[in-house]
Amino acid sequence: MSDTERLEKLIHHRFRRKKLLQQALTHPCLRDEKSYERLEFLGDLVLDLIVGLKLFQKFPQAGEAFLTNLKSSYVNRRFLESLGAELKLDRFVNRYHGQSTRLDNIVEALVGAIFLDRGMKAASRFVSRFILTKKMPPMIDYKNLAATVAHTLFKTTVTYQLQKSAGLKHQPVFQVKASLTGRRNMGQGRGSSVKEAQMAAARNLVEKLLTRRGLHHSVKKILDRFLAQS
Repeated sequence: MSDTERLEKLIHHRFRRKKLLQQALTHPCLRDEKSYERLEFLGDLVLDLIVGLKLFQKFPQAGEAFLTNLKSSYVNRRFLESLGAELKLDRFVNRYHGQSTRLDNIVEALVGAIFLDRGMKAASRFVSRFILTKKMPPMIDYKNLAATVAHTLFKTTVTYQLQKSAGLKHQPVFQVKASLTGRRNMGQGRGSSVKEAQMAAARNLVEKLLTRRGLHHSVKKILDRFLAQS
């Protein structure tokens, strides 16, 4: 059995267009080949839509905050990376020896490839089988939480500043600072995208405020309200 057949059996999808599968598994370091980057972009969009629709149907009484936070749990990098590790996708990636791979990118590229190969129903089957079967708690939107804390307790806003970016083109690392406007309080975060780094910085800011004497109970009360909404 070839690697292609083994992977198709693993993900329960037989490709009509084998080149799509090959592209979804091709690392950008191989510049003479079509890499997974375009399929990753498409898969991200398709995954967001499928997960959003499925959760909307599953929780007819849920509000926007719950649905948004729960969707974030299913489409975030760490969860998709753990899924890629569980499926051992790393062994199928076409790349130079020793080149590292972000497995969340491969999962998204596979979703995009399946969508192009057989349409939304096939992509939905993959998402339902491998992603939505996992029970996940809603993810806290720390940027929204930090903004609420800033407005409620300090009558101010949170500003985000990109401090630096590093890494390779296909594996960037961003560092962001989150600050309470007009105050010294700040948090820092890193991520593979500016959005992810901002979320990490907002979380770090909230965690620091939770440790401040005289602020802990007020911040905790706002945090508890967010958790209750989820």
